Amino acid sequence: MTSINEIENLRDNLISSNAKSIFSNAHPKKSIDKMDVLELCKLNLQCQITPTQILEALLSNTPFKTTYNISYHQDEKNKSKRKLIHLFRKNEDYVQEINHDSFSIGYPLVCMADTKRKRLQYIPVFIWDLKLAYATERLDQYSIEKNKFPKVSVNPILIEAIQDDIDAEFTDPSIPYYENIQYNYIHILNKIALVINAPFIGPDFASKGVFSFDRNPLKHTTDFVPQLLNNGVLGLYNNSKSPIINDYKSMLKSFNSEALDLFKPKNKQETPHESTVFSGVKLDHSQQKVIRSMQLDRDIVIHGPQVQEKVKL
Repeated sequence: MTSINEIENLRDNLISSNAKSIFSNAHPKKSIDKMDVLELCKLNLQCQITPTQILEALLSNTPFKTTYNISYHQDEKNKSKRKLIHLFRKNEDYVQEINHDSFSIGYPLVCMADTKRKRLQYIPVFIWDLKLAYATERLDQYSIEKNKFPKVSVNPILIEAIQDDIDAEFTDPSIPYYENIQYNYIHILNKIALVINAPFIGPDFASKGVFSFDRNPLKHTTDFVPQLLNNGVLGLYNNSKSPIINDYKSMLKSFNSEALDLFKPKNKQETPHESTVFSGVKLDHSQQKVIRSMQLDRDIVIHGPQVQEKVKL
């Protein structure tokens, strides 16, 4: 028997965990897993692209590729170098383990007050896929590349935050098709600005000065006005827990009783010949019969091509 309180606790634990992710708070100074475009471009004084050019390329679907020479040693003091190498290695682990390349950039950032925790949240609006890899020229050289038409999505955590705290009817603003792709992005950004009461932005938004977390620190106040910040944060945008949280919310809305029989066992008792055998490989009739006999704790003799063995279970 599962109570509503238990489901609410599970939901709240997931929300609390999700609040620490890059989807919910992308402030780049809080973790080794996050880096903004200003910090990225400082890694290489001869960088081929400026922070403003990176941000302009995002809103105009312009491709770019830039390289960074990073010779890292154990006694290295440069935290930015450590960040980029850490992101590369961690992303490679994700690719090997779950076949998912999660290196992306979130831009721009919505800065809004988290009234429950009395702090500011820096939530990315759009998330663009990027490619972080070894450059072909040198082993200590890394490249970051954006294709002309990368996968881009609206951050689901931002939509959820708006629905929970501002407008329950707000829906994910899909990107309408216009020939001017930049207009599409500006149109969505202003729809979000409208609902959160932030100042509107113009088509030259990305061309203006890049917001600096060092020079322009913002502080939480009770009357803080939400803002759209012209800066992007690179990191590993692995799948958020938002879909699971939404499932819990839907579950709680569907039931009004105090207890839910979510995990009630079936009353039906299967006879041996009705039981189903699950296997990672295809089994013939005789092999299935052997497994059923083992499940019934029988003493059986298994004859194979070269082995004859008595098995006691």
